[in-house]
Amino acid sequence: MLQTLGGILREGQRAGRFHPANPLLIHAGIVAPLMLFLATASLRRKLGRGVPEITRDAVVTHIQRITLAVLEGRIA
Repeated sequence: MLQTLGGILREGQRAGRFHPANPLLIHAGIVAPLMLFLATASLRRKLGRGVPEITRDAVVTHIQRITLAVLEGRIA
C-alpha cells in the first residue's frame, strides 16, 4: 500500500501538483483520523447530545481536503 501511495505522490510531484511528502506520514494522516472516528462512535453519542452528528462522509471529505492542502503546499 505504501508503495502505491508513494507512486501516486511521485506522480503528483512530477506533474507539479504535489510537494515532496513522506508516504508513511501521509498514510498515517489519512488512516489515523478514520480509525479515531470509527473507534469513538459510542463516546460521541454520549458526549454529543445536542451537537449535530458528524457523518462518515463528512470525516472523509475533511481528510481529503486536509491531505490535498498539505500535498499542494497550501498548509504546512
